[in-house]
Amino acid sequence: MTTVTPFGFRTEPGTRYEMPIVFGPSRIPTVSRWGYARAVDVSFVTIHDAIRPFVPIELDLPDEPVVTVSRRTFDQVDYLAGHGYEELCIGVGVSHQSTGDAERGLYWLAMWVDQVHPIIAGREITGYPKLGAEFPPLEERNGSFTYDVRELGSLLVHASVVDAEPVAPDVLAAVNGAAARTISYCSRYIPPIGGGDGLDQLTRSESGFAVTSYRRGSGSVTFGTPSWDDAPQSATAVGALAALPVVRVRSGSVIEGNSWFDRSTVTALPRLGATHHEP
Repeated sequence: MTTVTPFGFRTEPGTRYEMPIVFGPSRIPTVSRWGYARAVDVSFVTIHDAIRPFVPIELDLPDEPVVTVSRRTFDQVDYLAGHGYEELCIGVGVSHQSTGDAERGLYWLAMWVDQVHPIIAGREITGYPKLGAEFPPLEERNGSFTYDVRELGSLLVHASVVDAEPVAPDVLAAVNGAAARTISYCSRYIPPIGGGDGLDQLTRSESGFAVTSYRRGSGSVTFGTPSWDDAPQSATAVGALAALPVVRVRSGSVIEGNSWFDRSTVTALPRLGATHHEP
């Protein structure tokens, strides 16, 4: 009697896929490059005890945590066949104690993007907390940069950097040195379902920025407080960010250049305590 083995799709060990997986391995490169990147950044100091509940217990916070609100424009993106997208990233400076000295980086609290593909790739591979949003054109005039980010027309964030001036060459060199390799921490989570396990990881990854232009000015940021009915994706996160005390606003900056992200550096860090989530 001949045994017939059914033929169908199955994943291959060591191969990276993205949804929908049945059409073959991911075409996203291991190291992605953004030919043009601009970040309009505003940061502020908040109170340790106010933001601590939003940061995983494995990460350490300084006494004066700094929250960075970064409105980014990307173009010439390799995994988008040269196209670009807009992104808003909100992170807090943290450190992680591993085998050696504490490693500093940013824990990303929330992100918003205007394209679907960067949302999917970022969430699935790294755990970037990306949501969808609308990005009206950034207004640039006489060294001032102003923007809104919205969901279904409701304001999520309004920010600006005004009177931005180029920094001295030695400052630009120092910024380039610091930006050449940066560390990101994210929470990668997929809820469990009946008959299967979920995923609950703290991830670490590496990226870098080659800075060609750096301008510094005065920054300001305001978070909207939309209702859940008005912004069902974002209302909870934005409401929590709006409630953070602002101790002081630091200077704003406008950074231009090109960047890279190495997906081979994405690793899951040891957890301090196992958690169990019911399906």
